[in-house]
Order: sequence, then structure tokens, then C-alpha cells
Amino acid sequence: MGNHLLIDLVYSASLLLVMVAIYSGIRFKVPFGSALPSRGRDVLTGVLVGLMGIALMLNPWMLRPGIFFDARSVLLGVAGLFFGFVPTALAVVVTGAYRLIVDGPGALSGLAVILGCAGCGLAWRRLRPRLAIDGGFLELYLFGVTVHLVQLACILILPWPLALELLLKAALPLIIIFPLGTVLLSVLLIHQRKSRDTEEGLMESEARFRALFENSNDAIFLNGMGADGRPGKFTEVNRGACESLGYSRDELLGLTPMDIDTGGMFEARAAVLERMVSTGQMVFDTEHAAKDGRRISVEISGRLFEYGGKRYALTIARDITGRKAAEREKSALQAQLLQSQKMEAIGRLAGGVAHDFNNILTAINYYGGVIVKSYPPGDPGAADAQEILAASKRAETLTRQLLTFSRRQVVVPKVLDLNKTIADMVKMLKGLIGDDVFLETRLSGEPCLVMADAGQLEQLVMNLAVNARDAMPGGGTITMTSELLSPDAGFAAAHPELRRGRLVKLTARDTGHGMTPEVRNHIFEPFFTTKPAGRGTGLGLSTILGIVKQSGGEIEVESAPGKGAAFFVYLPLAAPVTQQAETPVEKPVSLSGTETVLLVEDDRMLRRLGERLLRESGYTVLSAADGADALQALEGYGRPVDLLITDVVMPGMNGRELGLEVARRGLAARTLYMSGYTDEAIAKHGVLEPGLAFIYKPFTADALALKLREILEGPADRAKA
Repeated sequence: MGNHLLIDLVYSASLLLVMVAIYSGIRFKVPFGSALPSRGRDVLTGVLVGLMGIALMLNPWMLRPGIFFDARSVLLGVAGLFFGFVPTALAVVVTGAYRLIVDGPGALSGLAVILGCAGCGLAWRRLRPRLAIDGGFLELYLFGVTVHLVQLACILILPWPLALELLLKAALPLIIIFPLGTVLLSVLLIHQRKSRDTEEGLMESEARFRALFENSNDAIFLNGMGADGRPGKFTEVNRGACESLGYSRDELLGLTPMDIDTGGMFEARAAVLERMVSTGQMVFDTEHAAKDGRRISVEISGRLFEYGGKRYALTIARDITGRKAAEREKSALQAQLLQSQKMEAIGRLAGGVAHDFNNILTAINYYGGVIVKSYPPGDPGAADAQEILAASKRAETLTRQLLTFSRRQVVVPKVLDLNKTIADMVKMLKGLIGDDVFLETRLSGEPCLVMADAGQLEQLVMNLAVNARDAMPGGGTITMTSELLSPDAGFAAAHPELRRGRLVKLTARDTGHGMTPEVRNHIFEPFFTTKPAGRGTGLGLSTILGIVKQSGGEIEVESAPGKGAAFFVYLPLAAPVTQQAETPVEKPVSLSGTETVLLVEDDRMLRRLGERLLRESGYTVLSAADGADALQALEGYGRPVDLLITDVVMPGMNGRELGLEVARRGLAARTLYMSGYTDEAIAKHGVLEPGLAFIYKPFTADALALKLREILEGPADRAKA
């Protein structure tokens, strides 16, 4: 019995060694990441298990020649449970073939053991598939007992006396030791599978996060942090960081965040880093310096964390160059809009002031003229009265400049060649700017046709020259150039108020003292000037702006202290037209008349003045303060009047509405509009509707008398309502 026990122990130890060998072989049966297809891996596994079975049969527990026991039952039962049909079937073929080759009285019984144990494993796999994944000890032991009960049953194939002898000798080891071996091998395989699944999961997770890391559109950096809070060298960077900065990965790993931050991260970003150390995170904007010298605007989002007892900073840098450009463009457009709104408000104010002021100047001009005529020639009083008229004339010039700025002046636009206008003015401009200023013109070889008022275009060129001259008290050079432009989409987006299509560009450049940004922001405002008191009205550039705007254009300025200034005027290119000769208007023989005139003026002083002027010229005069009074006066008169003279801007019914109503009722043959500035009722952007008659305040008595005779003696369609 002692010998048998010793044999059993030796066999058990050998069995454990075999199971360890089997486990080791199974661990490497399918190398992770193998390129073999699934069916190929199954074939390889089956062959390996079969060869292990042969190895076991080469070291059997020999009972007698041709009859022996080994752990192939454990191997094949576990193979069926864990590896499935194809590997198990191949293992059965390999081990079964070898058992038949060995032959002996136990060959058929041995083959039956191979088939039965493998079949038992496959059946258990089908009925309890979770056993191979997370099987417990008791069920695995029950599985092992079942497998080896099948093995014991296969022994009964032998002759009964021999079978009984074998059962008496082998039953106890088979039922006790082999099921334990089955449990041990199964546990090892389960553990190995879980380890493999965990390893594969980790590798898959690492591959997934590596793909996310490398394929991020943002640049990602990982660097260590020193004990003093100073960033250390990068320990990891993604492909986006390399592509953005132009460095190779190895080059970047030799740098620190301070090396790529143009602001000097440690010094200039000390507060940010301090906050990051205290809160563990940071968000701020900076610029990164690329290898080729480019500066890249980035938004930095960083977080501190600890790993392996060390502190690291994970930083994501998002390229915001486009966003910054969009923000700058938006800011510029907002500033442009605010400036436009401000200038529009100032323009309305200036137009209103000019309108009221022109009413006053009309009275001053008339009564000043009356005073002059009341003195004999050479009388000192007449000279004093002339000074009043001269001052009134200067005031009238100011109001006209204000109206030009506010785009409320009556204009007569026509197609003009800017090149010709400048060329014709060169001699006059040279005399205006003085001998110490050199005027250079570089005009386009193509006609630069614009739709503008001739007087305004000349005033635009003259004001640009005078402004440049004033910026060069010590002398210098004024360069005027003209050219044709075909704007791109970017230019059109930056100048939304300009008409689409080709443009004429006028540039006036000087070599003067230049302007600060603060001055540049106010130069187009009325009465803004940097000249000493008494040296200018501050209306030169505001008049330029008004002319440009009224002509449908835009103006820009470039200047810096000590670098001179450049004004860029953009006007829509006009189509060439055939100029028709204007029919000359014959001058009336007499300025007096006998017709009946209705005068409508809401300003009491001007109404009284108008009545006096008209009566002195021989007219029969009806007068009214507003539209309602005018209609009532006409109805009371009983017949149509020869001429309606009405102010345009009045409370209630405006002058145009009154003229149309009077014409509808047939109460006036002709209409003359008068105003201190144009109104949208009779003019669009200062251009009178065809067929309207208009006299601009302030006017003299002679100018009014002449205008009346031109209207009353001319065609009625030139003085329609």
C-alpha cells in the first residue's frame, strides 16, 4: 500500500507539473496581436493541445503493458470546456491517432476515454458557457468528477475481470486527484483569460486614447512641474502640437512651455501659474512662437495632476488666430458703425443749425443791403454796412460747409473725369500751397470717371491739398495719385456701404508731422482742429467727408506721428456718357412783375421780409404761416395764383405736400421751393427731382427777383409741384 501511495503522490506531482506545462503552453497558444484569422487560431490551438496530450501519454501511469493512465482526460475535458469544438476535435484526432498507434489491450478503451472526456467538456460548455468565464470551485470540481466518471465508464469496455481490477486500482486517484487537477487547471485558465482580457482592454484603451490624443485638432502638451512651480520639459506632445509649431516630436520634448510662449510664460504669466498651482487649473490667451518665427494666437486650458508621486501639467492649446481676426474685424466694424452713427447725428445737428442760421442770414443780407443803399456813395456808414454784408457772406460760407458735411446741400451730379479735374487744378493748387511745398501728381492712364458735382469735386481736391499743406509748416511734398480698383471680397466686406463694382481711388499723401490715433479718430468732426485759435474753422475735413459720402464713396486715413498722413478716397466708377449741351437760359429784361404770388413761410421774420421784397418788385402778395393757412388763403382768393413760393421744412404739412395738394386742386400754375437745406421730400441725397424749382437760403433780393422771372417766364414743367 505504501508503494501504491508513493506512486500516487509521485503521479500527483507529475500531474501538477503537466498541468503547469499545459497552462504555459495555452498561455502562448495565441500571441496577442497575431495576424492569424479566427479559424487559423483554432487549428493552431487544437494541434498544440493534441501534442500536449501525446506528451502526457509518453509519461503514463503504467498498470500493465498496453494499459496505462495519464492526465489526457483532464486536458481534453478542459479543452472542450474552454476552447470549443474545432480545437477540441483536432486535439481528439491527434491524441486518438497516437493512442491507436501505441495499441495494446487498452487501445479501444483509451480512445473511448479521449472521445468521452472531450465530449463531456463540449457538452458542459454548451449547457454552462459561463463556467469557463467565472466558474466557481464546486461546479468546476463537479465538472471534473463528471469527466472522470465518464473515463471510469470507458474502462468497462475491457473484459470484465480486467475492468474490475483496473477500477479497484484507479478509481480512487481518478475521482479524487484528477478532478482536483481539473479544477486547478480551469482556475489557472480563467485567471489567465481574465488577465489577457484585462491586458487587451488596457491596450485597446491606450490605443483609443492615443488615437484621440494624436488626432485632436488642438495641440496637447504634457510636462512635469518643478517644486518651485516652474514648468519642466515636455514629456509628451501630440501630432497637432508638432504640426502647429513646426517642430519634430524629439525637438519639442527638449523644450519647455517657456520656450514656445512669446510672452515669457514664467515671468509674464506668473499670476496665471500661481493660480494654477493653487487651484489646479488655468485658462488664458497667449501667443506661441513657431519654429519658423510665426506667432500663433492660442487659448490655453491647463490642469495640474499627480502621477507616481510627481506633479504634471496637461495643457491644451487651441489655435484662435481666426477667432482673434474675426474679433478684430467685428470690433473694427462696430467702431465704424459707431463712428457712422455719431457723424450722422452730428450731421443732423449741423443741418438743423445751418437751416436756422440761413434764415437769419437771409434777413441780415436783405436789411444790410437796404442800409447800404440808404447811404450816399463814399459815406462811412455805407462802408460799415458793407462789413456787415461781408461778415454775413463768411457766415454763409460756414453754413454751406456744414450743409456739405451733413449732405444736405443741393448738388448737380454728372459724370466727371477725376484726372482732368486734378490736372486743371494743378496751377491753382501750386499757388495755394506755397513755394515750400512740392506738389506731385501721378494720374492713371485710364479715365477715372465719377458721378459727382463739379464744384464739390474741385472742393474735395482743394481741401485735401490745403489740409496736407497745413500739416507741413516747414515744407514738404504732397503726392496725389489716381487709379482704378477691382475690389476683392475682403475689401467689399470691410466697406459695406460702397457700391459693388470697380472703384476710382484718389490718394493724397503728405510728408507732414502725422497724427496720433486720438486725433485721427476726430478729424472728420465739424469744428475739430489742431490749429491755433483763429487759424482755421475745423470744417475742411468734415466738408471732404460730406462730399465723399454724398458722392456715394468712402474715405480712409493712415497716419502716425512723424510719418505723415495718407487719405484714400474711394468713389464708384461711373459709366461714360455723351454730354449734351445745356440750353442757355435767357436773362429776363426786367426783374419786376405784376403776377399774384402766394408766400408760405413759418418764420415770421422771413415771411414779413418776403412780403416786402415781393411787393417792392410789383407783385400781388398773399402770405401764410403753414400749409393749412395757405390752402385756406387760396380758397378765399377765389382763383388760381401765378406762383406758389413755399418753404420746404415746416411743421405739419411740409412744403412738398403743400405743393402737390395745391397742384391737385389747380390753385397754382407754378411752384418755387426754398430752404436752408435740402429735404428728402424734394431731393434724394441732395439731388433735386427733375422739373422742381428751388432757391437756396440765404438769398439776396436780386437773386430772388431773378429766380421769380426765370420761373414765371420759363416753361411750366420746370417749376412743377
